[in-house]
Amino acid sequence: MYNIFMESEYRKIIKTIVETKKQVDKKFNYQKMAESMGIQKAYLSQVLQGTRDFSQDQLYRAAQFLRLTEPEYEYMKLLLEYSRSALAERKQKLQKEISEIQSQNLKTEKSVDLKKIEVIAEKGATYYLDPLNQIVHMALDIPRFRKNISDLAKALELSDVRVKKTLSTLQEIGIIEIKNNEIKVLTHNIHLPKDSPIFWPWKTALSAMSNYRIRNLEENSTYNFSVVFAADEETKTKLQAMFLNFLKDARPLVEKAKSKEVFQMNFDLFSWTAH
Repeated sequence: MYNIFMESEYRKIIKTIVETKKQVDKKFNYQKMAESMGIQKAYLSQVLQGTRDFSQDQLYRAAQFLRLTEPEYEYMKLLLEYSRSALAERKQKLQKEISEIQSQNLKTEKSVDLKKIEVIAEKGATYYLDPLNQIVHMALDIPRFRKNISDLAKALELSDVRVKKTLSTLQEIGIIEIKNNEIKVLTHNIHLPKDSPIFWPWKTALSAMSNYRIRNLEENSTYNFSVVFAADEETKTKLQAMFLNFLKDARPLVEKAKSKEVFQMNFDLFSWTAH
């Protein structure tokens, strides 16, 4: 699915949407768009080539033809204002607004339906500040571990006592339910927002545990990749959008998969030089 918020030029958004939809329906083309907008195709071509700009009314008609959502249309209006503005001070202000909207719409929770739990309470904080809670939580989706906690402890290279302590924590928080020695997972897809006060302590603790685990695994049982590269902010934004699209495709794949093992996947994209 095309995410228009990764683009910062309204003409490119229009061309991408038209070219993409034209592959499915040949009647969806620039001629039809011009007719729908009540303008000449030659004028539309001039706009898309960058020699002219739409008016706000024309952009409204274009948004109708492209079937943009209200947030997408509002974003396009902002891009048009930026393109038409000749004042450096105003363009700087508009660019800031554009970047803020991009940031909000390229968050994970905007692209993937994830459940958030309240982490202000002490119990919620306990779940995130000990990464083992999450690992055991996911492992309990695997039938053999629900039936035999000793097997889970052995797989994690921990004592039965340590794993049972984690189970007690998960039950206290309301993540699982234990009755007659049977474990039932009550909640999945928990997500900690980046603006949470415990986000960075959680990430630091999880990274430390992950690095320790990776160092002690056989080389052929892990896949690791890291790259440092020079680019620009537009490329960074597109890479972020590509990963969000990947998450959309990955989620149904994971949901359909048989629960046999617990895996971890990381993705970090940040600047070493921006201030």
